[in-house]
This record gives sequence, C-alpha cells and structure tokens, in this order.
Amino acid sequence: MAREWGWRTPFFGLGVVGLLAAYVCYSYVTDRPQENPRVNAAEIAIISGNTDTELNSVPQELKAKVPWRKLFSAPSMWGLMISHFCLVYPVYIFFTWFFIYLVKIRGMTVSRASFWGSAPFVANIILVPLWGWFSDRAAAKLGKRRGRQVTAWTGIACSALLLLSGSHTSSNSLALLQLTIAAGFNFAASAVLWTTCNDVSKKSSGSISGVMTTFGSLGGWASPVVTATVAAKLGWTYALDLAAIVTMISGLAWFFIDADTAIE
Repeated sequence: MAREWGWRTPFFGLGVVGLLAAYVCYSYVTDRPQENPRVNAAEIAIISGNTDTELNSVPQELKAKVPWRKLFSAPSMWGLMISHFCLVYPVYIFFTWFFIYLVKIRGMTVSRASFWGSAPFVANIILVPLWGWFSDRAAAKLGKRRGRQVTAWTGIACSALLLLSGSHTSSNSLALLQLTIAAGFNFAASAVLWTTCNDVSKKSSGSISGVMTTFGSLGGWASPVVTATVAAKLGWTYALDLAAIVTMISGLAWFFIDADTAIE
C-alpha cells in the first residue's frame, strides 16, 4: 500500500479498521453477560456459579475495593511485573527495530523485509493458543503453580535460545526463521502471565493485569532506546544477545509467582 499509494495510505486504512472495530465492540460488548441478548440463562448460570438459571435471579456484582496494600506486598505481584517487563523488552525490538535490522544488517529488499517483519506475529497466532492449551494441561497435572511455571519457563527458554542462535546465524533464511519463532515463544510465555493474574486473584485480576501491563510497558519504552544504543556501539549481535539475557531474567521472576495462592 505504501509503495503503490504513498506512506499515508496504510495509516488511513488502519484508521478505518479501528473505527469499524470500535463500532462492533460498542454494539456487541456489554458490561455484564446478562445484558447481552446473545447470552442465554444457562450460560449466565455457569458464569455466575448460580444453579438457578433464571435470568433475573442473577444478582448484580458489587463493586469491590482493590486491596492495593496486599497486592504490592505479595511476591506474586512483583514476579508478574518483573517477568512482564523482561518479556516486553525483547518483543518491542520486533515492533520498532526489526524492519531496520532486516534491511540494513541482513540486506533485504523492502518487500522481503515486510514479509519477514510480519512473520513473528504469524508465529504469535499459532503459539499463543497452543500455549494456552499446554498451560491448562500442565496445571491440571502438576498443580497451578508448577504447571504455570513449567509452561512459562519452556516458552522463555525457547525464546531466549532462539534469539541467541538466530543473531549468530549467517544464513538469512535460517536466522530469521529462528528469530520469528523466538518472538512467537515470547508471546506464548507472556500469555501465561495473563492467565496467572486470574489465578492469584479473581476479584482484582483486572487491577493486577493493569499494573503488570504498565510495568511491562516500561520495558517497551526502554527497549528501542537501549537496543539502538547497544547496536550502534557494539553491533546488532550484541543487542539481540542482550535481549536474550533479559528474556532469561523473566524466567527467574517466576520463582516468586505462586498461582496456587490467592492474594486476597
């Protein structure tokens, strides 16, 4: 689109898609399940845990006060925040510098770099649902704490190792395949964090995930700056090696996360 009709065209196109998505969400999404005409009484009973399937018998949920002191004194909260920070850091390389890396360092044409630039998000589509399935099976077999840890550690280890090997591989196709899958495993490991937010607190999971996301965004803020600085002074291989090390640190944070213990 940018090549044929100018660089502004993709922005306008995505803006239209955003408006359509907003309209669909506003028209369909409701505050509570019982307000949605497509949700039947039996489904509402399952969601609320109420055996009475009468639509009008489901009470409105009371607004709960978030126990911020308890949240920030819990090791699980800090583990989630640190792990997300360290996972968002490498993934923002794919959002910001990856295309430049493909063109300038790997010597690719713009069209080929565009293809490989989108590949990590295709890996995301495949690996995140698969890791959700894997996480649930591991939690059922090993318990929530150990199951979530094993699932997250597997994704984190695969992502870090593929980042390291991909940055040192001379063949473009092989290197980019490794980096693509590394990004997919990163997204997959991150997905386990969201599940764990609900494990450690059902009432405050939204607040926990919000704080975790904010802290993760700090990793996204630091990533483009640090990556560019390291790449300019030491080279891109070192920049990607650093991202792999940061990824491994996210795995260490999981020693503090206990999905079996509710914060409240």
